[in-house]
Amino acid sequence: MNTVDTPLAQPLTAAEREAICDWLAGSLKRPQAARDQWRNGGIAALALGRRFSAVRLTEPLVYAVTASTLPATVTRVLASALHGPVIHTPQGRRFYALTPPAEPTWGLGPHAEYLGSDTYLGVPPV
Repeated sequence: MNTVDTPLAQPLTAAEREAICDWLAGSLKRPQAARDQWRNGGIAALALGRRFSAVRLTEPLVYAVTASTLPATVTRVLASALHGPVIHTPQGRRFYALTPPAEPTWGLGPHAEYLGSDTYLGVPPV
């Protein structure tokens, strides 16, 4: 998983990569299913609302907030502002910010949508 198709400043160690995979896969009752999907190069469908949820953001919103479409700039601004993992799906023109599992108590507006219980998010290999 990367944040906006840009390499990390420091590559992940094998232990860090495994810890991230374990945490993400732990959203499922059968975490091995996610690991199997990733091992085969696929997208793992992770359950939202238990371990974490997500907020789906449109590209126009993210690019307006970051004042850029350059991946390095978007990554830097999102990392500074959100302090957590963000998944970008260029083909779907969406960003998914992983959040705590509680639904926000404030409105998100027309360019953002909370995704929680009874929702699955496709996550690429870490």
